[in-house]
Amino acid sequence: ICEMLRDTRLIVCVGDGGGLETPDLSPRRLKILNVDWETLIADLAFRTTVRSVKMNRHVLVVCEDEEVTVFEMKGLTRVMNVPQRNVNAEGKGVMAINSDAVSASDFSSSSEKGEEKEETKDDQSATNTNSSYLAVVSHLSETTVVIYDLHNVHVATEIPNAHEGPVAMLAFSQKGDILASCSVKGTVVRTWDVPSGEPRNIFRRGSTTAESPWPNALWLCDRELCRRVGRLEHGGGA
Repeated sequence: ICEMLRDTRLIVCVGDGGGLETPDLSPRRLKILNVDWETLIADLAFRTTVRSVKMNRHVLVVCEDEEVTVFEMKGLTRVMNVPQRNVNAEGKGVMAINSDAVSASDFSSSSEKGEEKEETKDDQSATNTNSSYLAVVSHLSETTVVIYDLHNVHVATEIPNAHEGPVAMLAFSQKGDILASCSVKGTVVRTWDVPSGEPRNIFRRGSTTAESPWPNALWLCDRELCRRVGRLEHGGGA
């Protein structure tokens, strides 16, 4: 596993196992490095195998076999633990965070510097842009998606029966105002409003009316979900 923090030179690496001779490659250890300075910033150990890692300027999120742990990027302090027992066919934890989020303290300080204004829809949109959200599959139901507000550390909403089958992939839009999901069957991609969890659009395999929404839908999702969407667009299996 190797992830880079957007617009920085920070990367997170997790080994795939290297035996007793190379313990640094353990799948239970996570390293944060600055590639420009060639410096090891942190070396974190976990109880079980790390399945996937996501990060933005606000949080580092680590998915293990049984739980998701959220760390604040500043100081790597533990923010919360979320039960997690859903792993997709590729052996990766099913979760997503929005890439545009900033630290809650950064957002608060930048707001205080500006002049006081009446709240408008544009202001509300700006707040949502800087919010930090985590989406995971519920540990109680593999068809339920739970969205967490990481700035306020609470459950924003739950989406029960998001799909008929187990949820296999989740991806936020860049601003975090839309969540896309698909199941292991892969015949339907659904999008949801964030943070309300209200349904927005449904994209079905083989639909003749899907040519207009596809360009808008593709940029919302991460690369893996985009590939699934692409297969649906061309009528392939997923």
